[in-house]
Amino acid sequence: WYQSDNRLFMPSWDFYQIALDLLTLKEETNSSSRDMHGRFTGKMSPRHQHKLLEVPIFNNSVAALVDLCMKIQSPNDYKQAPFAKPINFCISHDLDQLRGDDFWTQLSRLARFFAPLKKFKIPDFSQLKYFILNIVYPRKYFMEDLHGMLDIEKKFGYKSSSYVLCGNKGRYKARTSFKYIKKYIPEIIGKCNIGMHYNYDTHFDEAVFLKQKTDIESIVGSKVTTGRSHYLRFNPAKTHSFLSKMGIKFDEN
Repeated sequence: WYQSDNRLFMPSWDFYQIALDLLTLKEETNSSSRDMHGRFTGKMSPRHQHKLLEVPIFNNSVAALVDLCMKIQSPNDYKQAPFAKPINFCISHDLDQLRGDDFWTQLSRLARFFAPLKKFKIPDFSQLKYFILNIVYPRKYFMEDLHGMLDIEKKFGYKSSSYVLCGNKGRYKARTSFKYIKKYIPEIIGKCNIGMHYNYDTHFDEAVFLKQKTDIESIVGSKVTTGRSHYLRFNPAKTHSFLSKMGIKFDEN
């Protein structure tokens, strides 16, 4: 901190610009680097090479400012003053699939089964176990696990959000057909908040987005106002306004 002759304090680092750049996602909007899904990943950040991605710089900056104000204004009560509120958190689940017998899941298991052969090793027979189990019990590891998680949350007094992925099926899209989604989702109504896991192909496509949103609303019987995008597809300059237009009030991207 810089202290003037009349005891006024000023950060000796560019607090304002650093905070503004972080809040406006400047490092992302100023970069053309993107992965195959159109995302700006952590490794593309200039902070990555300096190992600063896990440092909450903005929060720490505010904390330092508050800390100094408390020392100046209440030096005698400084150590006893409450510095931070208790931590609050929310739990959410992306329901990419509700069954384990879909084509892409089973295909990936077969791929992992044969993968060791490339190194002249025996196949991974554990993958066959899951392959066969989900043919006989398609809800195992998926819908059954969801019920188990919701029961644990209820036991400890929590209520989570479950984001349903529906619409077109594919490698990067929905895994469970709508007929099963329509059949299974009523089982969890009332146990959690149900929102939308925006499908890969809803990215800035109003018609596709609204169709999938309406399909979920037809199951839950109320408006869907919460969600998160599949594969976390997000554009800081456009996504917020797009989701607001689509009726999404709370987004977890």
